[in-house]
Amino acid sequence: MKMEDIQKTQTLKKLIISDVVVKFKCPNCGKGLIIRNNKERKLGLGWICPECGYTGP
Repeated sequence: MKMEDIQKTQTLKKLIISDVVVKFKCPNCGKGLIIRNNKERKLGLGWICPECGYTGP
Protein backbone atom coordinates (compact mmCIF):
# COMPACT_ATOMS: atom_id res chain seq x y z
CA MET A 1 0.00 0.00 0.00
CA LYS A 2 1.30 3.44 -0.90
CA MET A 3 1.78 6.15 1.72
CA GLU A 4 -0.85 8.26 -0.07
CA ASP A 5 -3.41 5.44 0.28
CA ILE A 6 -2.64 5.10 3.99
CA GLN A 7 -3.17 8.84 4.54
CA LYS A 8 -6.52 8.72 2.69
CA THR A 9 -7.63 5.75 4.80
CA GLN A 10 -6.67 7.49 8.05
CA THR A 11 -8.54 10.64 7.01
CA LEU A 12 -11.65 8.63 6.17
CA LYS A 13 -11.52 6.87 9.55
CA LYS A 14 -11.35 10.22 11.34
CA LEU A 15 -14.38 11.47 9.43
CA ILE A 16 -16.41 8.37 10.24
CA ILE A 17 -15.47 8.35 13.93
CA SER A 18 -16.13 12.07 14.39
CA ASP A 19 -19.72 11.76 13.15
CA VAL A 20 -21.38 10.13 16.16
CA VAL A 21 -24.91 8.92 15.58
CA VAL A 22 -27.53 8.77 18.33
CA LYS A 23 -30.72 6.71 18.06
CA PHE A 24 -33.63 6.96 20.47
CA LYS A 25 -37.37 6.32 20.65
CA CYS A 26 -39.75 9.26 20.50
CA PRO A 27 -40.30 10.59 24.04
CA ASN A 28 -43.97 11.24 23.22
CA CYS A 29 -45.24 7.99 21.66
CA GLY A 30 -42.32 5.60 22.24
CA LYS A 31 -42.76 4.16 18.74
CA GLY A 32 -40.90 6.45 16.33
CA LEU A 33 -37.15 6.01 15.97
CA ILE A 34 -35.20 9.28 15.94
CA ILE A 35 -31.69 9.21 14.46
CA ARG A 36 -29.43 12.23 14.84
CA ASN A 37 -25.78 12.82 14.10
CA ASN A 38 -23.34 14.85 16.17
CA LYS A 39 -23.53 17.88 13.88
CA GLU A 40 -27.34 18.06 14.11
CA ARG A 41 -27.17 17.84 17.90
CA LYS A 42 -24.49 20.54 18.22
CA LEU A 43 -26.43 22.90 15.94
CA GLY A 44 -29.64 22.22 17.87
CA LEU A 45 -31.52 21.23 14.72
CA GLY A 46 -35.03 19.96 15.34
CA TRP A 47 -36.47 16.56 14.54
CA ILE A 48 -39.95 15.18 13.85
CA CYS A 49 -41.23 11.78 14.96
CA PRO A 50 -42.28 9.79 11.87
CA GLU A 51 -45.08 8.10 13.88
CA CYS A 52 -46.85 10.85 15.82
CA GLY A 53 -45.40 14.10 14.43
CA TYR A 54 -43.96 15.20 17.79
CA THR A 55 -41.07 17.65 17.36
CA GLY A 56 -37.96 18.11 19.44
CA PRO A 57 -34.92 20.30 19.65
